[in-house]
Amino acid sequence: MRRGGALRPVWELSAAGPGRRLRALLGGGGGAVRGSPDGRHLVLRPAAPEPAVLALSLALWRGGAEGAGEHAWRAGAEGDGAVAGVAFVGTPWALAVVWERGRAELWRPVPAVGWRLLQSLELCQGARARVVSVGSQGAGLVWCEERPPMDAPAAPARAALRYCVCTRALEVAEQGARLGPVRIVLHNCPCYRILASPRHVFLLPAPDAHAGAAKLLLVWCPQESRLALVAPARGLLRSHPLPPAGELDFKKLVAGCAGLLPALDPLDIHTCALSDSGDLLLLSPRGAVDLLQPNGAQRCVFDLGGSALAPGDPAQLHARGGTLACALAGLLYLVDLGSGRLLDKMVLSTKEVHFLEDEEELQLLMPTGIYSYVPRGAEPGGRPEPPLSELVFQEACKYYQRRSLSSAPLTVEKLRKGGMFQAPIALAAILHHGLRPQHEPPHGLPGPHAKLLSALSLELQSYRSLEVLKACVVGAPEGEVDSYCEELVEQELTRLLHSELDPDNLAYLNTIFRSFPRAAWKAVRASLQLRQGTDGLLVARATPDIWKKVLGGPVVREVEGGCNGVLPLFELICGSLHRYKPAWLPRFVALTQQYAGTAWPYGSQDGPEGRVPLYKRALAVLTRRAGAAGDEDLEIDLLLCSARPKAVLQAVQLLVRLRHWSRVLEAARRFCPRSPLLNKEIFATLLAEVAQHRELDPHLGALWDLCPPDLAATDILAIVLQHLPSPVVGEPAPFAAAPGTPLTVGLLKPLLQRVAQCPRAQDELYANALQSPGIPPPTPPRERRAGAKLAPRTATLGLDQGGAV
Repeated sequence: MRRGGALRPVWELSAAGPGRRLRALLGGGGGAVRGSPDGRHLVLRPAAPEPAVLALSLALWRGGAEGAGEHAWRAGAEGDGAVAGVAFVGTPWALAVVWERGRAELWRPVPAVGWRLLQSLELCQGARARVVSVGSQGAGLVWCEERPPMDAPAAPARAALRYCVCTRALEVAEQGARLGPVRIVLHNCPCYRILASPRHVFLLPAPDAHAGAAKLLLVWCPQESRLALVAPARGLLRSHPLPPAGELDFKKLVAGCAGLLPALDPLDIHTCALSDSGDLLLLSPRGAVDLLQPNGAQRCVFDLGGSALAPGDPAQLHARGGTLACALAGLLYLVDLGSGRLLDKMVLSTKEVHFLEDEEELQLLMPTGIYSYVPRGAEPGGRPEPPLSELVFQEACKYYQRRSLSSAPLTVEKLRKGGMFQAPIALAAILHHGLRPQHEPPHGLPGPHAKLLSALSLELQSYRSLEVLKACVVGAPEGEVDSYCEELVEQELTRLLHSELDPDNLAYLNTIFRSFPRAAWKAVRASLQLRQGTDGLLVARATPDIWKKVLGGPVVREVEGGCNGVLPLFELICGSLHRYKPAWLPRFVALTQQYAGTAWPYGSQDGPEGRVPLYKRALAVLTRRAGAAGDEDLEIDLLLCSARPKAVLQAVQLLVRLRHWSRVLEAARRFCPRSPLLNKEIFATLLAEVAQHRELDPHLGALWDLCPPDLAATDILAIVLQHLPSPVVGEPAPFAAAPGTPLTVGLLKPLLQRVAQCPRAQDELYANALQSPGIPPPTPPRERRAGAKLAPRTATLGLDQGGAV
């Protein structure tokens, strides 16, 4: 971002037309606004008593239909109390509206129908419980509830610790939801406010909390089942593991650092918010913004330098993409989170500002409508894009600089004025003539340039259609943007595959795959013509040049391994396959190996197999995208599709560890005939498993068929004795009882009989070698000296004896 940006209106609210009631609610002050995960709905909790919660559809309100797509939740019945909080849960999402007495309702918007109630649930188990704060974490709800004592009123210090933090799994389906059991994470604790990120839950004490508890905040990590005690001024004080099936007492948690409490200052928080990376942003009444990480590390981001903030002064924090946005007292601050540098500061027309979740731009909701922040240079009145001729000369400078032996930098001015290279000048003239607007009069073009223009007419027409498509994407309605983006990505990918795939173009490809993953996947299928045949194999139709860009090339050496976050095209395609068609990934790797074997000699440094095997590059993609279900089976399929002995043996070992015996034998029957050494390794591995347990007994017949012909009975017995289970300590070795069902001689008898009846292949090999007419081998011919001739009798003798020349 640069200084001097502007606010572009996305949706304006008229004071007299539709939306005037919403404008009044937003201008009332003190309310809270949240956007739905898909950005299509707004959920408001106004400061006014009625309504308690208001949800509306942005698409219908923008169309001018006041009240369309709107739903209001009033204060609950006499037994429910007020609304304690709202949260978005599940995927696809549902809105959970939670009342103080523990009743929760799950709602979901239905197009052309409105909001539909999925199910009404009871979160709390006690009749006297009262929910004070609620949030969503993963696939469940987290809340803080008050549990008043059953007996007489307790002392003030004890009464302040009558709260507990609970969690409950919640599975949302299309027609309803299913609640899991209630789990109490912390009990006997003060009143906490819940702020939940995808990985951590921050527990902030309420303003009226106990004096000692008001100095600390808690960080709960459900994945690690740990609860951390943090003082922002001191960092991490203590981290305590949660009991597997029990709950943690707040008093015991604080007892370990009770001596530090008198020296700590109370928490100085005016406003707090979560960043997109899961960190906690804290705004103090003095105007200082701090960032607190879940591990307790804290750093100051920026000091607004304003006067002291009163408790009721509106302030909003929002952090996304490394930029902090702070709306305070009618001013908008934009700060770099990494360096703390002020990027922009602008005056707003109102103090009531709310930030909306948007992946592409910073959006602000104000009483007059929704606005997006546009940096300087991107707004219509900003600096225009460089002319097309300037871009031509810039690309020419990069091209000639890479091929120049001189260290002096080549500038655009030198290239344009010096006239050293005529190609950029000719291309700029052709583009200026071929892409001129229709209202401009035609200009004459020199004869050689006219010939080049006729050769480039198809490319210029494609470029013009691409620019028209980009304009359609910008001005398309919301329902047609996806189709235009898919067509745009397909044209861009086709253009890059038919051009030189240098590091800049490869970085641009990475941006396309990150920004439009589904459109990029469809473009890959169209460009390579990937499809599954009737036999289950993957079929692709692409030119050899495109295959070489997919598999390798000089640029891969510069970016191999994901240098600076830029991945080669093969890794990008494997990532798309793993995301949208994981079953095709091993078949795609097998297909690429088949092409690589015919396009490059084996072991060639120019080919992909000369550096890192393709199956290992695909496995690296699985490592970067760890956490998906079924990755172990996919890893095994990738190892098997490589057909390399080490990879096949690794796959067999993984299958043995997973106890997939039918797949183990299937892989063994497939690959053992190809390599005697691999056959011996796989058979020894499976024989060791036979010696340890009885799970392979139904497959012993198929296993004995895999026995290598040169394996003797003594070798088999040595493998078995080496891998027998350890005997029980204290018993004599011959009479010791092994754990489980022991291996008997009867199980090995068919194998030993097979080995004893068949002649040893090694003896037959020696016998055949001794009876061969080529033994002893013929004497090799002598080296030819200068001027000497080889005796013809020596060559004839070697041929008569059957030796190899």
